[in-house]
Order: sequence, then structure tokens, then C-alpha cells
Amino acid sequence: MHKTVLGILLICLLGSASSSRCQSLDDVLGQLQNPNPIVRIQAFYDLQAFGHSNSDRMKRAMIDLLALENAYVPKQTSLDEGYADYYGAVVQTVATLNDIRALDPLLDVMDTGAMATDALARFGGPALDPVITQSHNPDASIRLAAVIVLKTMLEPPNFELVNDPVSLSKIRATLEKSAQDRNRHTRKSALEGLAILSSRYDMQDLPSCFQQEYLR
Repeated sequence: MHKTVLGILLICLLGSASSSRCQSLDDVLGQLQNPNPIVRIQAFYDLQAFGHSNSDRMKRAMIDLLALENAYVPKQTSLDEGYADYYGAVVQTVATLNDIRALDPLLDVMDTGAMATDALARFGGPALDPVITQSHNPDASIRLAAVIVLKTMLEPPNFELVNDPVSLSKIRATLEKSAQDRNRHTRKSALEGLAILSSRYDMQDLPSCFQQEYLR
């Protein structure tokens, strides 16, 4: 079925405007949860013809769609370019909602790039503990993504959302541990996060090995 998705995606893009005129918003939203990915792709692009992109109902539908695709992807042996483009578009859509209800689905795709990590960082405190949990994940790419989120939380304007002693203590402890990660990219990102903290606060009590690394 995956080999047909790219062709169907093109048909969806060309036909979405005309098909949406024949369907109600209820119909299209319902199709977002259809077991057939081709139907979901068509519905996703059909939604562009409706003027309710900022409605709470639409936001909830997009979040639920991402959760569904996150469950679908691991079950597939391969994904073609058409589906990958669609999936990326869903991630991007949900990431731009700035809706805390998207926390769990975005955690599931936090290793897909800056769209997801930036969105999680913008959540601030509510995302902190779940992200820290992922910093212990056996998957190196997920550990790296978690550290990137924590580092991004320390940058403006996100910093104001975690600028309290408890949150900063948690971030610091996690970054110190991640600075010893076996993955060099994770270590580098953790050290960069510690450098940001050092620039904001007196952190002379940091272990000397960390100071030597990121003060070089």
C-alpha cells in the first residue's frame, strides 16, 4: 500500500479543493481517524479549504491525528516519500499550535528535528519532567533530542518559563549527567546548555571537568 501513497498524495493535493466542497467539516474531521492512511492524507489536505484552522475543534483533531500517525509508523516496514512528506506536515502543524495537549504526541517525535524540540521547549515547566525522563532513553537520538529541548528552554524567550530554582536545578542536574553521555553529540549539546547556565549564574561549584570542557 505504501507504494501507492505518493501517487494518491498528488491526487489529494489536486483534488482537495473540489472534494472538500462536497463534504462537511464533520465528514472531513471524521476521516482523520480512518484506518486507511490514504483516506487520512486526503482528509488532512481537504481541511485546508475550511476556515477554522484556529478553532479548538480543529486543534484537537490535529493532535489526535498526530497521535494516530505516531502509532501507525512503527508498525510499517517502510514509508515512501509521499507518506513521509505528509507525516512531516502533520508534525509541523501540531508543533505550531502551541497547545499543551500536544505534549505526548510531540514527545513521540522529539527526535525528528527542530520543529518538535522547539515546540516542546515553548511549553516550559509542564514539559520539563517528561523531557528529563527521555534523557535516559536507551535510544541515543532521543537522548540527544531531550538535551536539545532542555538547552532550548534556557534560551529566550523560553527561559522565563523555567526561571525558578526547582526547574533550573533539574535542568542543571540532567545536563551534568548528559555531559557524560556515551554519545558525543549529546555530550556537546549538554555542555552547551551548561555554558548557557554559566553565563546567567555563578556556577563555579560545577565539577571542574565540566568547566574545563565548555570554558575552552
